[in-house]
Amino acid sequence: MGEVLRKMFSLAVTWKIRADNPAASFRKRPETELERFLSFEEVQRLAEALCADPDQRAAGFIRLFMLTGTRCGEARTATFDQFNLDLVIWTKQAADTEQRSVHRAPISHEAVALIRLRRDAVPNGCPFLSPAMSRAS
Repeated sequence: MGEVLRKMFSLAVTWKIRADNPAASFRKRPETELERFLSFEEVQRLAEALCADPDQRAAGFIRLFMLTGTRCGEARTATFDQFNLDLVIWTKQAADTEQRSVHRAPISHEAVALIRLRRDAVPNGCPFLSPAMSRAS
C-alpha cells in the first residue's frame, strides 16, 4: 500500500497538483520474487488445451514459449534470422534481452519444427515469427 501512495503522490507532484509528497519517507519493503513451475499434470492439461484450441497460431506460440523458456518480449521481436535451425541455436539480440547482452540459447528440435511451421505461415519476406505481435512492441 505504501508504494501505491508514494507513486500516487509523486505523480501529483509531477502534475503540479501537490507541492510535496507526504509519502516520500515511507519505507520500501523488499519484494520477494515468486518462482513457480507447472506440475507435470498442469503441463499435460495445457498441452491438451493447446491441441484442442482452434487458434493454432496462438497455440504454437505458447508451445514455443514453453519449449524455449523465452519472455514474451523476446518472442514478440524474434526474427527468423536469429535462429540457426541447423545448429539449433537462438541468438537473442542485446536490445531484446533483459540482461542487455547477446544471448545464445540452445533450442529443442520440437522448437525448430514450430519455427519452420511459422516460416511457412508468414508472408514471403516477413522477418518476424509473428508479424502482428512485432508491431505491438
